Amino acid sequence: MRAWRLGVRMRNGIIILSILFAVCQALFLIGCSEVTMTSQLGTSPSGTDATSDPASRISWQQTLDGYFDISESFDELQDWTANGLFPSGSGGTMPYDSAHLPRKQDGSLGHWGYWNNKAPTCLASSMTGSFTKGETVSNGHGASWIYRATWVLEGQSYLQFDTYPMTGTISPGDTLTGATSSAMAKMVGWPKIIANFDTYTWRGQGKSLAMNLGDNDNPDAMAGLGAQRLGIFFGNGISGKSGYKKAYVFMMLRFKPNFFPRVDASSFAFVSVLKMFDFNTGFTSIDYWGNLNEHASTTGSPQMNVEYGPNGSVINIGGGGASTPSRLFYMDNSSVAQWMGSAWSYKNLSSARMTNDSTQDNDLQSYVQSGDWFGIEAALDVGTVNSSDGTMEFWVYDKNGNQKGYYASGATPRLVQFDHWINKIVLGGNRRSSGTATSTTDGRYYVDDFIINKSRIGPAYFQLLLIHS
Repeated sequence: MRAWRLGVRMRNGIIILSILFAVCQALFLIGCSEVTMTSQLGTSPSGTDATSDPASRISWQQTLDGYFDISESFDELQDWTANGLFPSGSGGTMPYDSAHLPRKQDGSLGHWGYWNNKAPTCLASSMTGSFTKGETVSNGHGASWIYRATWVLEGQSYLQFDTYPMTGTISPGDTLTGATSSAMAKMVGWPKIIANFDTYTWRGQGKSLAMNLGDNDNPDAMAGLGAQRLGIFFGNGISGKSGYKKAYVFMMLRFKPNFFPRVDASSFAFVSVLKMFDFNTGFTSIDYWGNLNEHASTTGSPQMNVEYGPNGSVINIGGGGASTPSRLFYMDNSSVAQWMGSAWSYKNLSSARMTNDSTQDNDLQSYVQSGDWFGIEAALDVGTVNSSDGTMEFWVYDKNGNQKGYYASGATPRLVQFDHWINKIVLGGNRRSSGTATSTTDGRYYVDDFIINKSRIGPAYFQLLLIHS
């Protein structure tokens, strides 16, 4: 009993030993990653210890803000919906109107400066009968919309409508009636895009972002149950050479179990186009590429002057089909400026699979099949004008922070014209399936802990997560 001469009870000693073991295990994991707390993480922001008791612990958002350049946990934003709006992704002012953008709890604007939604879809209850696809649905107060589909998800019903033609607006409390079917439903509200989605919120705490891209090739695909795009601008508003020459982007992701259509139990249907996010260079605002002279030197298309600019990279998911039936992987689809004889446009370069075809260590089909959260990190270095020194790197992490794979491109020219840096990133984009397979699949996926930084993110992020937890 000499070890207990201070009178500590045996069970308290066991608790202390358990805590010491957990701390040692955390330090061991940190050591294994060859990243030290001092060099990678520095000191806690505001002098507050992330491991202190809950009453004084800083929030997860504050923790991220203290160590990375730009971070979005979504936890400190208000719940956000599209409110029945469906602005186009490449024109008009609504996608950039601050009145419709996500806001912090205090009402101020957050990081996001651009969004769009694929279709108007509402939450409904008290349904009687079945609506008929293509029929007009009215609310009795002058609004008439064209019905497309009903989705029953997590015990709730959603009515999806076509974007055109439509008259008026519907509001919570309206009784919706089908002109042909005489089916009826009560309009309850709009589906949330930023909210707590239970297990589809990473860590089961705070909030996450729901994405639902729809399908450009299939109007019957699920749409309007999440954002199609959400974009952020981080330049200085003056020069296209502001932001990052090399930008690292990280996020946690989780797909609904049948997001990807299948041919059979072991094969996926061909993934034609599935944009996950893009790196854009040379913007001077979220919707304006280049300075005045540069802007005037292009073909003037919305893709050039508003959405992408000439030099950048779109990160897609590919796979499935005849050549890679059991695989899903990320792809780098880059573009560079191209002179068209009288103005600048862009040309697409070859798509690169950001995985190892022999080991398949950067593939993501295992996370889709298991339904697990996983992390991705991409690092684009745009290089220098007219030099073959641009690079792309890509990492995949499992939910415990283990690095599962790594990809590095060779050095290639990524700036043929215009000396610009990366200063705009947009989540989401178009989806194309070249068929009707998406008519019955759940087209939602979820994003959490989105981070932009000037250096590697993943190892430090998972260390912070371990400590904060």
